[in-house]
Amino acid sequence: IEILPGMDATQFKCIGTFSGHSGPVWCLAVSSELQVLASGSSDTTIKVWDIATYKVKRTLHGHEGIVHAVACLGRLIISGSSDKTIRV
Repeated sequence: IEILPGMDATQFKCIGTFSGHSGPVWCLAVSSELQVLASGSSDTTIKVWDIATYKVKRTLHGHEGIVHAVACLGRLIISGSSDKTIRV
């Protein structure tokens, strides 16, 4: 969603769509350093998206439950899941 100065909630404009998870997305994090968006899903994966092209750069596997939290810290992506694990 692009938000321009002076806009209110009724004037949002979609500028692109990230599509690829097979389940609902529960969380997002942006790394301006890497120019990526990370999304965590009930499909147990984390997808790393190129912000400029809206395409998946990488799909991260390893959780056995819903990914409820993702964070970007420098070049790291940290995630938490209902499988009671945190992955880096």
